[in-house]
Amino acid sequence: MELTPPTYEEIRNARQLATVLPEDALAHAMLIAATVCAGKKMIALCRKAGAQPVSGRFGNGGLG
Repeated sequence: MELTPPTYEEIRNARQLATVLPEDALAHAMLIAATVCAGKKMIALCRKAGAQPVSGRFGNGGLG
């Protein structure tokens, strides 16, 4: 499979994600995107709230 830029016709016929994806799939995608984009700010907020980072429980260094 090769990734190529969309053609003019594909762009013209494109529809918004909200009209294509089921509502629950869109909600999950938005939650994942928000979590990823939050980055270090989210980690800092979780630590401030007393949440234990994943690296502290499993020793994988993920959030450390």
